[in-house]
Amino acid sequence: MEISAAPIRRGRLSGEIIVATPLENWVEESARLTKPERIVYCDGSAAENERIVGGMLRDGEAHRLNEKTYPNCYLFRSSPPQ
Repeated sequence: MEISAAPIRRGRLSGEIIVATPLENWVEESARLTKPERIVYCDGSAAENERIVGGMLRDGEAHRLNEKTYPNCYLFRSSPPQ
């Protein structure tokens, strides 16, 4: 991933210049040091939750609990099987 080629700027607009927030600066610096495969900003939406939980269910990292007893509840293991 080339973070410097296309930095993500979601900061506040100050006149005509977009000013990066301290969090965005920290994320970019961390990305330069750690070279992650991708960076994801979470928005907390229902769609995002469905996508993340759905992926974890498909990958076996989460297990749906009894829907009658525990509606919308899942078991997440700290060390999923390989």
